[in-house]
Amino acid sequence: MKDVNLTIEWKKREEMYSKNYNHSTIDVAGTFYGILQQLRMLALLKESKGSVLDVGCADSPLLTWFAETRNSLVVGVDVVIPPKIPEAKWQRCNFVSGVAEYLPFRTNSFDTVVMGEVIEHVIDLQKVFAEACRVSRFKILLSTPNRISNPLAKFSPGHLRSFSYGTLSDFLSSLHLSMKFVKQPIFPPLPPFVHRFFYVWARERYVVRGKRPREGTLKSQIIRAILRSLEEMSRIFPSLSTTFVVSLEKASSTTGVSSQGASCT
Repeated sequence: MKDVNLTIEWKKREEMYSKNYNHSTIDVAGTFYGILQQLRMLALLKESKGSVLDVGCADSPLLTWFAETRNSLVVGVDVVIPPKIPEAKWQRCNFVSGVAEYLPFRTNSFDTVVMGEVIEHVIDLQKVFAEACRVSRFKILLSTPNRISNPLAKFSPGHLRSFSYGTLSDFLSSLHLSMKFVKQPIFPPLPPFVHRFFYVWARERYVVRGKRPREGTLKSQIIRAILRSLEEMSRIFPSLSTTFVVSLEKASSTTGVSSQGASCT
């Protein structure tokens, strides 16, 4: 890693994200959506290797899991680093304030670059992937909600785009990387008004009112069992995965990336 002089464009981009980005989520561990989030993060954890750069880290438990399961470098990057990150997490991880389009690290600085729930938020998707390819030595991991089956995809604040299995596959194919969709729970397609109902209900309940369910209840155990079954079904119906988790691996012959596009060859 090295210090860089931040350009005016970088500063403007950071200020814009800071005004519009919100760390508030509905991923409470005991809720239906919270368990989905845990499965998503576990998939990213299992697919990662070596040193890790978590782009769009927020104060996610994923960073702690990375730090606790490996002795290599763990760095989190986000527009605004939350002020109340637990001290233990600070001791295990490094945090850098920045945006995904301008990562202040040398080429091939990390074995794995993780972008969990990031690509639906960014303005310049080509530049984001160009930077991820540049600083990654071996692998890029990403996750994003499925617009067909996940209410968050269309209605979550700050989402500039949403992906289906087809549109995401088409875009990632242009990167010329080895691509693998990792299994995640599936749901059937839902009409937009149903998506909106579930999103508004969950946000009101778990974000606005801050309701917290009890952990370890029979209800939560049943939900976990159902989601595990739906996760196995994604082997047959990957296009219905609630969240897409994708592993992209760079070829050993890869030498760099053009700053004008997202291709990693």
